Amino acid sequence: MATLKDIAKTTGVSPAAVSRILNHDSTMSVSTKTKIKVLEKAEELEYITLKARKKNNKPKQRLNFAIVDWYSETALVEDPYYLYLQTAITKEASKQGINLFSVISIDGKYKCTVDTKPDGLIAIGRFNAKQVELLREITPIIVFIDSSPDATIYDSILVNTNLGTKKALERLYEYGHRKIAYIGGNVISEYGTDPEEEPSDQRLIAYKGFMNHHKLFVDNYLLIGDKHTYQNGFIQCENLLNLKDRPTAIICANDTMATGVLAQLKIKGIKVPEDISLVGFNDLPSAKFMNPPLTTVKISMTAIAENTFELLKGRINKVYDYPRNIEIPSYLKVRQSIKKLF
Repeated sequence: MATLKDIAKTTGVSPAAVSRILNHDSTMSVSTKTKIKVLEKAEELEYITLKARKKNNKPKQRLNFAIVDWYSETALVEDPYYLYLQTAITKEASKQGINLFSVISIDGKYKCTVDTKPDGLIAIGRFNAKQVELLREITPIIVFIDSSPDATIYDSILVNTNLGTKKALERLYEYGHRKIAYIGGNVISEYGTDPEEEPSDQRLIAYKGFMNHHKLFVDNYLLIGDKHTYQNGFIQCENLLNLKDRPTAIICANDTMATGVLAQLKIKGIKVPEDISLVGFNDLPSAKFMNPPLTTVKISMTAIAENTFELLKGRINKVYDYPRNIEIPSYLKVRQSIKKLF
């Protein structure tokens, strides 16, 4: 950073005069030409006045954001995706110097765990209309992650799971697989939890679309259980293995179910990928440590966390006055759990 002496030396003006010019001293008698010369040189040397430096050095007030999720503790253990997502958000908050505290549900009402009015709220999961209204009572500045209850009012971040599923199917097809099974679980719509609204799992939609397009769809290869859990993957895999014409590849709606599938295959003496190729979804930290390391569709939780705080700060600082809806892409992470048939 340039000093007053640096500017004075290059302009031929005394340091005292430079200081008065940069601080817009109206009582100073100096030509406009000289003022312009000093101002231009200060800009060129990126000079910052002492007053501005003092202002910039003042400690900034930390933002306070609240975070709430819709999963029970049991569900978080069964499918730890949201648990890892919360961890990513917590790390990003720490990195940016943001205070983060929880909002919990007690008797159907939401309460902050600290006696602080949040500047904004992060809502992870899929909330119904009543829950959204209750959250709005805490603060109207809300970013919804993994749902978009009302895109005309609230900011939201969704993951393009359709894209990642297509990439996985395309890779399996390229490897010669035609008998591809899908194991999933029931979901709640990304756009609210209206009981009259038909749930839409973009992973399942992508699977059906791809298989029908290539005239490969087989009813028995599509298995949907209640939850996205290890147990569901374990049970549904056994159902697949009981078929006379077994699939050569299995895609699971998440890594947790893929773990259950892998356990079932090992019990039956079926090797991955020699006998059956296996693909998961989410790329949880455990995926690369599975035996074999799991090919999976990766979701960047870091990207979700970074965009979450960008949206909240944008609202608070009035950078924009309209809701924004961000879509995070998903992509295939190839490891040793799939093989070429030809």
